[in-house]
This record gives sequence, C-alpha cells and structure tokens, in this order.
Amino acid sequence: MTIAFPVGCQPLHAVVGSHTIAGANPGPRSVFVLEKAQRDRLVLLDTQLAPFIRRYSSVDDIQRYGMVPSRKFLLCLPAGWTIQHCQTNAKGNDAWQSIAEHYPALSRHLAIPIAERPFTPNHWWELPSDAIIPHPQQPMCTWQAVRTQVHFTVVTPGHVNANPWLPSDAAWLIGILNSTPMQRWMQRASARNALVATNMINELPIPITLCENSELDRLARATMTTVAQRITLNQQGLATLVRNFAPLGVPVSSALRTWYDMDLAGLRVALRKSFKNDIPERLHDEWRHWLTVQREEHDALGLQINSNDHLINRIVAEYLPVPKG
Repeated sequence: MTIAFPVGCQPLHAVVGSHTIAGANPGPRSVFVLEKAQRDRLVLLDTQLAPFIRRYSSVDDIQRYGMVPSRKFLLCLPAGWTIQHCQTNAKGNDAWQSIAEHYPALSRHLAIPIAERPFTPNHWWELPSDAIIPHPQQPMCTWQAVRTQVHFTVVTPGHVNANPWLPSDAAWLIGILNSTPMQRWMQRASARNALVATNMINELPIPITLCENSELDRLARATMTTVAQRITLNQQGLATLVRNFAPLGVPVSSALRTWYDMDLAGLRVALRKSFKNDIPERLHDEWRHWLTVQREEHDALGLQINSNDHLINRIVAEYLPVPKG
C-alpha cells in the first residue's frame, strides 16, 4: 500500500541521523549468553574480560516506554580480539591453545561440542566483522512489534540490544512513536500486517514542528518514569511470589507474568502451573489483601500513563494526520 508522505514531516532516519542498526543476536548458540553467576565467575577468574561482557536485553525485556531489567549478559568479543589479546595470528587449534593459555576460564566456558560450533574460517568465538557493539554511553531507541502495535522505548545505558535500534534517547521522539496517530499510520502503511519491516521504521514520518517540543518531551519523560515505577512494582511482586512459593531453582513460567491482573483464584491456578504449589487456606485472606493493594497501585500508575497518552495524542494529532483508506 503506497501512502503519500505527510507535509511538514521528515523520515525518522533523517531526524536521528542514522538508519536502523542491527542488534547483537547470538542466535541459537547460548554459550554467548550468560547468567549473572557465569558472568561473575568469568570476570573473577579472567579480569580482563570485564569490558567484553555486557548486560544483554532481548525482545522480551521491551515494553512500551520502558524495559524490564535484564538478568542476562552477552560475551562480546569483537572481530580481531584473538589476534590482539592472545598474541597469535593462528586459527583452529593453535588459536584455541593461545586462548587457553591467556584466558583459561574463557576457554573452559567456550568448550562446547564441535557440532554446535559455527562453520567459519575465522575465530568462531568472535563477533562478525560488521557487528556493531555500541559504546556503554550510546543512546539507543528500540522497539517490539506486539499484535498490530509497535512498542518503542529507550534502551537502558550500557546494554547490548538484541533488536534493531536507532541512536537516540529523546523522550519527545519516543512520545511521537508511541502515540496513537503514529501507530495508526504504521497499521495503514503496513496494510495491518503485525510484522513491521525495519525499512518501514526508517521511513516513519516525524513532524518537524514537534522536534524537541518541550511539552511533548515533558509528558513523555513523565510517562517513562511512571512505566519504570510500574515495572518495578511488577518485578517486586513477582519476587515476593517466588520467595514464598517457588521451590529452589525453579524458574518463573509465563503463567505468573501478569499476576497483577489476577484475583486470588487466578493466582492460585498460576502458582500451581508455575511451581506446583498453592496458597494455604488459612492465608487466603492475607494474600487476597496483598493482591488488592498491589493491583490498586498498578491500576493507579496505569491511569497516570493513560492521562499522559491522551495529552500526547492530542499534540501529535495536530501535525500527523492518519492516512485514509
């Protein structure tokens, strides 16, 4: 579907001065994605690895206006790292021997079965030569397609991001991108296809008049703060449930992720699915009260977000007409 570009707008890539940049995606080789305990052990034993292990955010961490704190790390050895840090030009077994001598903890971690190693003439433990790992202070905007919407947010500083991203953390821009007029523009432009192509993101129309608009910036920043508060509330509530009902080492399943929308009966079902555990009958009233208090606080934050959304939509709608058809 071809839609005329709105008058008074510039494409997103022109506004931020860059086209989208590919994220760091390790693919199926999970040896590069580390839990905190693995990261801490590697850094303790091979202290020089610290700058090459970055906190890693995946698509599941991204929410509209916010990010769930990531508990993952990514091993980011750039192309040429082995030659530079292990004093070797060799490949294959000789290069591997050099790593074992200089970084023994790293070599033990990377000692995965041959079948899982990529077929490449280069050092397979390094990133591709065209991979871009942003500076720890590099601002980043990223997104996640959710049904027919696209949720935009700013990436927490210092993270390496799995998704495509743009070099910007401007709150006013995040406000425009998350606004209802922009979401409707994307739906029309993609013929209501839930999958939004990266090149379409590059070409999104940004009203020039709204660039660095102070009121839009204020509202978007307030929304980002409120969303962060809601994410913290949800994570703390989930931690409370894990602490009280999860057997040691059992991960949280998706059944509990939206615990704040449940009544006591729904929570008990989710606990049985996640942990094969239940709330004792004598504690039903206590947990029912806890749920009520948490849900009220969650809903209050949601009302603040909705109020800001309404004001942001009014500002953006003045300058970004929804395409017809």
